[in-house]
Formats: sequence, structure tokens, C-alpha cells
Amino acid sequence: HKLQCTLFGQYVDELNTFVGAGEVNNAVVIVQFAKAKTFQDKIHIQNCMNCSVLLFNPSCEESLNLRASVSDSDENPSPLSFTQLSVESSIQPLDEFLYNTPRITLQGLKDATNESSHVVVATVKRTLNPDSYWYTACVCGKAVIPDSRMFYCEKCNKHVQRVVPRFCVKVRVMDHTDSANFVIFDKEASLIFNMSCAHMLQNGDPTVVEGLVPPQIDDTLVNKTWLFKVEAKPSQNPRFEQSFRVRKICTDGAIIKQFKDKWDNEDAVFRKNRNEGGSLSTLLDKGKDVYVGGLSNVLCEVKYSVFSKIEYVSIQ
Repeated sequence: HKLQCTLFGQYVDELNTFVGAGEVNNAVVIVQFAKAKTFQDKIHIQNCMNCSVLLFNPSCEESLNLRASVSDSDENPSPLSFTQLSVESSIQPLDEFLYNTPRITLQGLKDATNESSHVVVATVKRTLNPDSYWYTACVCGKAVIPDSRMFYCEKCNKHVQRVVPRFCVKVRVMDHTDSANFVIFDKEASLIFNMSCAHMLQNGDPTVVEGLVPPQIDDTLVNKTWLFKVEAKPSQNPRFEQSFRVRKICTDGAIIKQFKDKWDNEDAVFRKNRNEGGSLSTLLDKGKDVYVGGLSNVLCEVKYSVFSKIEYVSIQ
């Protein structure tokens, strides 16, 4: 029989720690003191806060017998194996960057007054943290603090032994309105560099001077013009320059070109309408029926305080 099990709070961290350890083949999990309920004719169980107990691959007789009864081969993989499922957006990059997310400039990003997500096209000029482009993280993803030859995770609220390096690359970007600091975290950085942070550190060039970023980072990022989906937040401290977190990056040249063409056309139409709306000829065309009267050859008097004089236009 199959049951859906839902975990909350600290039990999610326990599961993440177990999955991160890599021992997921023929995995057996015992859930004690769980809450059972029926919904839509299906039985569900979930943990009770500060009460339930999770045991992963226990050594009891029931667990050993269950693991031994299940075949684990390439042709017949174990049904007890499991991995973490990540919920990825089903939205195509073209729709997400061109239509579903509002466009903004770097100047508008700095002037934002509420939290929101926007897309900006910008060019990376340089990296800003050559001596700290990565950090040590717990399997839950949060940074850890070295403590007594171990590491302490504030999120898990305990000392942990398994830690991994993660990217945290800070770059300076620029567009036609302003420049700003962007922070690229592990997920997007790994996709761009096509390698994990651990792999980059292990296979780094030993001749690289300490305090400088590996050449792969500068070669991949600097002078590249991409689409960045970033978080806009009101500035908390005006004394310090704000940094913006990058949620997604689009490096597809065809999408970037469509993005630029789309907004160049819309900006051109906006400027054209604005200029025509404020031009003298347009104002006269809109108002000549009101001002014209009398004989066929009449002067139309239009006063413009901007020019501090009176313009006379002869209407045939």
C-alpha cells in the first residue's frame, strides 16, 4: 500500500540531511507518533510538531528484512529509493523574460518602493568579491559558522558535519541608465559555469594567486550582456549601496535580441507619441476649429507662456 507523508518544520531538515548524505538506495524510514487522516478517500500521514520521531535506515529486524526483500539492480531498481523533488517552473524562458515579468532599468530598480521581481538587460563589468566568491553551507543551503572543529547551522539549530561549498558571486553590472551590484548564488552560478562550486575548487589552477577569482568566472561573466530576473526591494540604508539578488539568468542570444527589439520598438512609439502630443502643429490641429472664425483668411491667435510671446498662424 502507498501512503502520502507530509513533513513540516525540523522534520524537513532531518530529511534533507539524510538525502544529502547520499544513502538513499533501499532507504527505509520509520515514522513514529504520526497523525493519520483521510482526505478524498485516501489515507495521509503527517508529523506532529515536537512529538513525531523519524528513523532513517534503522538497524531493527523489521527494517533489515524489508531492505533484504527488495531487489536493487540496474534492471529492477529499488522502489524504496527516493530523491528530493524540486519544483521547477513550467514557464518557458521566452514567456518568463519577455511577457510574464515586467521590464525595468537599473535606475528604476534602485528607485523601487515595494518588493517585486523584474527583468533587466545589463552588461557585467567586473566581479566585486574575488576573495569570497563562495561560502561554506549546510545541506539545507544556509551558511554555517565554524565552531570547535565543527560547523554550526543556525537554521537547523545544531552542529553539522556534512557541509558543502556554494557559489556567491557579486558582480557590477551596467545599462544605459545606471550601474548596480548583483549577487549570483549557487544555483544560477552552477548553471552558468557548468560546474559545481566544489568541482571548481578541486580542479582550480594552483598558480592562481590567492584573493583572485578563478579565470573561469571572469571569462564567463565579464563583458557579457544578459537578461537578469532580479528582486527589487526598497533601500533599507541609504548610506550603503544596495545589492540585488539574481533569481534567474537568460543567456540565450535569440531571446535577448527579441527582448531588446520589443522594448526598442515600444520605447520608440512612446517617444513618438510624446513628441507629437506636445508639438505646436499637433496642438494647432487639435484646436483650430475652436479658434478659427469669421472670413476665409483669418489669423488664429494662440498664446504660449513657454515662449513668452504670441504666435500668429495664418490658416488658408
